[in-house]
Amino acid sequence: MTRTEQAKNPRVDQEIDRRRSGRKSSVLLLYTGGTIGSVRMNPENREDPLVPGDAKQLLDKLPIVGDSCLRLGGRLVSLEVIRFDPLLDSAEIGPSDWVRIARLIEDRYNDHAGFVILHGTDTMAFTASALAFMFENLTKPIVITGAQRPIGDTRSDASQNIVTAIEIAGASVIGGVVVPEVTVYFRDRLYRGCRVTKRSAEDYHAFHSPNQLALGNAGAAVEIIEPLIRRPSDRRLRVHKELDQSIAVLELSPLMNYEMLACLLQTKDLHGLILKTYGAGNAPTDPRFLDILGEAIERGVKVVAVTQCSSGTVKLGRYEVSVGLLERGVISGLDLTSEAAQTKMAVLLKDRTLTDRVEDLMQVNLRGEMDLSLFDVKFGSGVARPTATVWQDGKFPAPEWYRKGDIREAKLRMLGIEIESDDPKRPVRAQAHLNDSDAESGDPPDPGNAIPFLIHPASIFRGRLNAFVDVTDAVEGSIDPARVNSVTLVCEEGQSITWSSLSLAIFRA
Repeated sequence: MTRTEQAKNPRVDQEIDRRRSGRKSSVLLLYTGGTIGSVRMNPENREDPLVPGDAKQLLDKLPIVGDSCLRLGGRLVSLEVIRFDPLLDSAEIGPSDWVRIARLIEDRYNDHAGFVILHGTDTMAFTASALAFMFENLTKPIVITGAQRPIGDTRSDASQNIVTAIEIAGASVIGGVVVPEVTVYFRDRLYRGCRVTKRSAEDYHAFHSPNQLALGNAGAAVEIIEPLIRRPSDRRLRVHKELDQSIAVLELSPLMNYEMLACLLQTKDLHGLILKTYGAGNAPTDPRFLDILGEAIERGVKVVAVTQCSSGTVKLGRYEVSVGLLERGVISGLDLTSEAAQTKMAVLLKDRTLTDRVEDLMQVNLRGEMDLSLFDVKFGSGVARPTATVWQDGKFPAPEWYRKGDIREAKLRMLGIEIESDDPKRPVRAQAHLNDSDAESGDPPDPGNAIPFLIHPASIFRGRLNAFVDVTDAVEGSIDPARVNSVTLVCEEGQSITWSSLSLAIFRA
């Protein structure tokens, strides 16, 4: 039987221990393979390659008592143990295996207080991110762990990782803090699954969460930082079991060959590209590079920019060398990890109810994968003269995810500006009005709601003039996600401007 067939039929997994004695098991322990349970073919030869070991050998190393139970916090946590057949090195784990895991958990969701997945470390961050997006409205812990040394080795980190992961997953049984998320526990830290990445092939602290604090720490006791935990919704669990695998990843490099890039983006049935940019979203301004991206986006390829730095966030427009990506329609990945960006896109592209919303939702915080959400209200091209010009085609993206308050920043982004003036060297003095009722009815806009700004002709960069206007203070009381929003622009007498793209970018926590 092939692995694809196994993924469609999770019953082929071997159940090692399901002795419930008429009661529900507290924690499901799913053993997929990896270093944590590996053994050497010849135990006497320390140079022999590691191979997957039997689940019983792994369980024998744990402090199991009685009928497959662990004594934690003075209480017994019973286990159901399921073993992948065959066991897999994490380098071999992919989307079909994520679906297999999701089906197993969904099938037993009502039988357990929580779930622990034993997994190899190499692709653990991918699996954790994928499961975070696959499980919507999760109310129970799913904890993924592994080890840097096999459980039978001296100084192995395996046993402590497993026992602590079970304690976190079984928190509702032993009286601990429940973390209703997909998480990674490793060494002495608990991380949100869609924020984690592997940082070392050898250190026991193999993982880190570059842009977020750990959700918990484990020393003599397990301490959960409750304000960081996402509270479950009251909606029914939904498990996304389809992922789009037509996604490519490209890391920018000064050695990049544009012909090779064009070949990649012309690949038949390519649906998405994760572009690992420099710094805060910077990229070459070479028209050949930008046109290749733009042509792919026009064909329907979703291109998301993340940073190739170990931490930080993409903010398109912070530097002029990133504006070209904005102009071509590249999506901002903000502080998504590469693993989260790939798996989030894979889930969204396959959800037929979200076909036209992938661009918007890639910029919205769905599972705690980003610090901020970006709501980008687009108005298109236009012209502003001394008489008010109103643009009312700004449909609010993903309004159900927008909450008033916690607005960190809001900017009007005007790209491709051209100036008509009786003095071409004089800065353009203009005003912006958001959702001005007077202007919408054809009257002059209310001067009390004006947001003044200047456009300097001297700001032209390589033949392009762009402007970013801070409207943070005006947004909270004027923007309504439930309606089509408007922007009114007015220029000083003797001046007018045209632009190729106008949008309102709202960053909200």
